[in-house]
Amino acid sequence: MWSRKGLTPEQALSYLDELEGLSEILRRFSASNSTSEIQTSDTTLENSLSVASCSYKTSDVKRSNSSDLTVTKNKPQKIPCHRNVQSKSNLIKKKKKGFLLEENQACTSKDGTKWKGVSANKIRAVKTAQRNILKDNPGPTFYAKQKTNKDKISTFWRLFVDNHTLKIIKNCTETEANNKLENVDWKLSFEDLDAFIAILYARGAYAFSKLELENLRSIKWGPPFFRETMSKNRFKEIMKFLRFDIRATRRERLQHDKFALVSDIWNRFIYNCEISYVTVDEQLFPTKVRCVFTQYMSNKPNKFGIKFWIAVDTKSKYVLNAFPYLGKDKTGSQNQALSENVVLRLLEPFTKKGRNVTTDNFFTSVKLAEKLAKLNTTIVGTMNRFRREVPELVKSSRGDLYETVLLKTDNDNCILTVYQAKPNKNVRLLSTLHTSITINTDEEKKKPETVLYYNDTKYGVDVADQMARKYTELSYGLVYEKDREYNSIR
Repeated sequence: MWSRKGLTPEQALSYLDELEGLSEILRRFSASNSTSEIQTSDTTLENSLSVASCSYKTSDVKRSNSSDLTVTKNKPQKIPCHRNVQSKSNLIKKKKKGFLLEENQACTSKDGTKWKGVSANKIRAVKTAQRNILKDNPGPTFYAKQKTNKDKISTFWRLFVDNHTLKIIKNCTETEANNKLENVDWKLSFEDLDAFIAILYARGAYAFSKLELENLRSIKWGPPFFRETMSKNRFKEIMKFLRFDIRATRRERLQHDKFALVSDIWNRFIYNCEISYVTVDEQLFPTKVRCVFTQYMSNKPNKFGIKFWIAVDTKSKYVLNAFPYLGKDKTGSQNQALSENVVLRLLEPFTKKGRNVTTDNFFTSVKLAEKLAKLNTTIVGTMNRFRREVPELVKSSRGDLYETVLLKTDNDNCILTVYQAKPNKNVRLLSTLHTSITINTDEEKKKPETVLYYNDTKYGVDVADQMARKYTELSYGLVYEKDREYNSIR
């Protein structure tokens, strides 16, 4: 039988001899009472068990009453070696929950950032920091108040899409039509252009973006607005020739501007959008047009599209600044991360005015917070635990449920809040806005002030994106430059 199992008689007998020697060691170990005998037996036991654990991984040998040897391939129970057994003190330390960082105890992260533990009741409110004093008056600007009339809605529309923008669209569209139509002087009036845009807006408001134009103009089913505003042929004609740049100069402009097809209109629109809290995030504009900077994002409802970096006013949910992601910027600084470049570029018109920006874990870093502090701007945002600025103790430790731990940098500019939101997950928030942090102990979850503030201000971009999706006027078959301009209309 042993020959069928792959063992020779000599190997089987050798295993039996080792087992007999092992049993003898165990008997002597249990009978021994002196300290020296225990230490000697302990060393011998360790060596013997190490050999046994390596020798009997695949087979177990049994002796029967006959002279035959029976070899089975049942895996034996693993006998732990003495050297692998942890001491009682080590087991207690491993099982201990909570962060072991005491008050004023220092720790250093991988990138050299020095942190010190601070108790929540030791961070006391002080005079409002200079960087937290808003120097702009909240609400509409003087220019907006001067140009708008509450009895005339179109004046509010002109704040974002002004006459300069409409003039660019009119000239580009007329040029395209005259190039396509020979011996025809095709014209587009501002009234027709306003009516065309009004139909697009109404199409989104009615949620008719996927309906055919004939159905919208149906006498039986369609709203009268679409029939009365503009004829069907005129609408199709404008849609056919609608352009936002001059085709003749496009090739030259694409050499240094990938967004050249709509950049003039887009830049003017963003210029008109500038209004104190700001939220920075990304938006994926859904499209599958053939474009060199189309992105795929698996976590978005529409997987394919063009990514826009957006800054949104937290209170009004209006877009303040935005620009598309066109791929790697070869002209940018090599020492500056993409996340830092995006935030600094979006906030450029709003720095040095005492504003605050809320960001997610893609953007937030200590380096960015220090740069914004020099620009009299604060930041509150979640931090990715894999960032080098996060101490190893925070990455590996888990506190009690709803426990809060506070850390400050050496220069006291940044406060890192570590909140145990779930048994196996903690939330890390970096803040330069808060000089004092309170914890609501009356609440069941005991959320710190930084967490509550972040929850109240983080969704600015999400709401703007949700509204754009809900009232979209996009329909099938739009070309690239029309898609982009429709996104600004949204």
